[in-house]
Amino acid sequence: MKKLFSKHFQQMVQETLQDNYKIEQPLSEQEFIEFQKKAKSVLKVELPDEYCDFLRVMDGFIGYGCMLFGTQQRIGVNDGWIYGVIEFNTEIFLQYPNLIVLGCSGDDYMAYDSQASIYKFKNLDSTANNLNAEFTTFSDLIDDIFIPLLEEYDDED
Repeated sequence: MKKLFSKHFQQMVQETLQDNYKIEQPLSEQEFIEFQKKAKSVLKVELPDEYCDFLRVMDGFIGYGCMLFGTQQRIGVNDGWIYGVIEFNTEIFLQYPNLIVLGCSGDDYMAYDSQASIYKFKNLDSTANNLNAEFTTFSDLIDDIFIPLLEEYDDED
């Protein structure tokens, strides 16, 4: 399997596979190029390179209360619903035009701020403490989310 960002994300994927879950298969390179064109046309910005690298390895991810969006909405290989990044950002997530939501964990969103070129982990509930962590890379964002989930998972064993 191609290297996936960080050792923590790789560990999450390996544990997912050990639990008899399957990995979402990526699009072919030609299909992916068409997807990128559509995303730029619809979202009016290019998807960040690191997120595209993720999609080239697996087309979305669901596990341990987290979802990284795929190229289209569908029932995933493990029977869970996977949001499509284009559909989510054009049909559901309209109130923050500079943010491209790439995934979620509960009520918290993993997003890319296209104006500032940074990743954010953000809670949009106005009654919450307004979690708003910022990261320079997609890997750092993923690690911030997956490290606590891995620790919880290890505690349950």
